[in-house]
Amino acid sequence: MVASILRLKLTLLRNSLRRSTAVLVGMVLGALYALFLVGLAVAGLVALRFAADPGTARAVVVIAGAAFMVGWVLVPLLVFGVDQTLDPARFATFAVPRRDMVLGSLLAGLVGVPGAAGALLCLATVITYSRTVAAVPVALAGAVIGLLTCVALSRAVTTAASALLESRRGREVGAALGVFAAIVLGPTVSVVSQRAGSWGAVTDRVVAVVAWTPLGLPWAAGGDAGSGHLATAVQRLLLAAVVLALVLLWWSRALQRAAEEPRVSSGGGTVHTGLGWFARLPATPTGAVVARTLTYWRRDPRYISAVGILPFLPLAMVLPSLIGGHGRGLVLFMGPAVAWLMGFSLHNDLAYDGTAFWAHVASGVGGVADRVGRLVPIAALAVLLVPAYSVLGALLAGRADVWPAVLGAAAVMLLAGFGLASVASAVKPYPVPAAGENPFSSPAGASGLALLVQLVTSAATVLLASPVLVLAAFAVWGGRAGLGWVALLLAIVLGAAYLVVGVRLGARLFERRAPLLLAELTRAR
Repeated sequence: MVASILRLKLTLLRNSLRRSTAVLVGMVLGALYALFLVGLAVAGLVALRFAADPGTARAVVVIAGAAFMVGWVLVPLLVFGVDQTLDPARFATFAVPRRDMVLGSLLAGLVGVPGAAGALLCLATVITYSRTVAAVPVALAGAVIGLLTCVALSRAVTTAASALLESRRGREVGAALGVFAAIVLGPTVSVVSQRAGSWGAVTDRVVAVVAWTPLGLPWAAGGDAGSGHLATAVQRLLLAAVVLALVLLWWSRALQRAAEEPRVSSGGGTVHTGLGWFARLPATPTGAVVARTLTYWRRDPRYISAVGILPFLPLAMVLPSLIGGHGRGLVLFMGPAVAWLMGFSLHNDLAYDGTAFWAHVASGVGGVADRVGRLVPIAALAVLLVPAYSVLGALLAGRADVWPAVLGAAAVMLLAGFGLASVASAVKPYPVPAAGENPFSSPAGASGLALLVQLVTSAATVLLASPVLVLAAFAVWGGRAGLGWVALLLAIVLGAAYLVVGVRLGARLFERRAPLLLAELTRAR
């Protein structure tokens, strides 16, 4: 059965690449990008084998391994999602033994670009620890256990998070946890770096603590074996194996619940009456699109990152600037950061409609109405947050004279992002989880295409905004605060032009490509 699950995974991946050239190109580019990054990391790990003393090599591997494990869990939640081609809910009508399902899903998680890149990085740690013969098998065992723990923990967390977001109360709790994590992460790093004084002064203590945590156990064992502490290395391996077993047990139970109780749309038991936003907004095509978007925001857990977490992310820049006074200039980026995030958030909005996009095609919704209707809700939120964060950042930094420059940089990033998003979503929407599926999942082969579209959109936004950004930089750091007003005026003119051109071009593409877009969205399901 495990072999059948793996064959199914490979077949689905192959078919997804065959039916979409864009997905294939995106996966190839993603693989090349991952190969470049992995190559640099592997080169560094190999260099540690020859150019550093064993203690330094062990410290680097332990800290980097712990960060790798945390990243493996968080990045899918925040960026690409976990590949859930073999969603357990789809096996609800099949009598697949739970043990086979867990093992098959675990091994299937290694299939693809992220799995291959992770495996190469983990195996490279064996080279780092290969100073002694005894360390090689221990490091290899630690690398295997560490990689499997990364996959299992990531799947367990996303499965649990998906279950949490099924109800409205769960979505509220998830948003609160996301905001808390975003606000606390920055200050935590800042406090640690400030208290440390120098990295070398606390390295031993940090490594000693991390090495006995679930995040560091598998990565520290090889270093212990290399330094002659074989008993300690075996203890760490055994503890790491116990951690892996506990994570697999947690994931197994989560898979069982997913298979026995497939996800259903849930409103948390609340009965909704009336037309909601459709009754409150004008009975026009634009009003209907706005109402539909607002309804999605409230009921669809896939939008929780945009509505529940994104507006609060800049707060993570506040506390580090207040603790000890270091990095006060960081708060100047709050306004531009939230502006960029809000503009960027709509670049794939059309994909979240899925097959429901047929209603737009069948009703003949105009391109301008669709483009503007999708922009209005996030723009209303941006009108409040972008100026507030821009001015607050300037005040907290003690640079009240540069708020026009900061606001100008934020405004052009927001408006250029809106214009580009209006075009990008009508050109190439990439696959996203369908409504009712795990909101942290990622369709097979979609990560590479998502990376490509996101990089192009982000780079284009910065390029379009560069004239204003240069003026704003001179105003803030060049001692010419008066240029801030020029930057703000230019931002309004350029930003408005970008928005109008983007909406009009996106509307034409939308009207011309609507049937093709519907075919793509249907094929992605």
